[in-house]
Amino acid sequence: KDEEKYKGEFYLIYALNEEIAVSRMFSEINICTNPWKGGDFPKGAKMACKEELPLLDFIVELTEEGYPLPTASKWGTFKAGITKEIMADAMAGKISDKLRKTNGLERGRRLLKAAEHLSKEILKSRTLIDWIIYQYDEADDDQKGATIDNLVKFFSSLNKEKAEQIEKAKGQRGGDTKETIINRLLNNFYEQYTQSQSTSTDE
Repeated sequence: KDEEKYKGEFYLIYALNEEIAVSRMFSEINICTNPWKGGDFPKGAKMACKEELPLLDFIVELTEEGYPLPTASKWGTFKAGITKEIMADAMAGKISDKLRKTNGLERGRRLLKAAEHLSKEILKSRTLIDWIIYQYDEADDDQKGATIDNLVKFFSSLNKEKAEQIEKAKGQRGGDTKETIINRLLNNFYEQYTQSQSTSTDE
């Protein structure tokens, strides 16, 4: 190039270890020098993994929308077990069995879809998914499927007024935290929903 800005010295930098994949090198550089944010790990893992991993795809979808990694993991698995370490291992070619599991994926998609009229801030917070997981864990084994169906119908039935009460909940200084208030609202609304369902069944 004859242009002035291209005149001068150039440096070519070669990798010290040419046997390591570039994606692996980038992950090492980012982990060791300028740590990635939680959402960067799933993207890095997805770029490096050749294997089809629907759970990873789902987590990438959520983290790209701003969901923290632990919350995205809970929506996909009902546990916070998909960690940065698991993502870093996947970038290095060591794919955890946890990433291969898909048994909770459809459940998470259904619940998120049903609750989508709530604000993103509420969906991204761990409060909502933790409340859902609590309801699921409290159910007897033979009722877990029915509990998920119920929760899907419950969130679908939430009207605008109730959704706004959840979204506008604020913690009080010296009083209840925001999380406590949201849990109380969810418990009340869920109880009202359950009662209305049993009333309509009785009729």
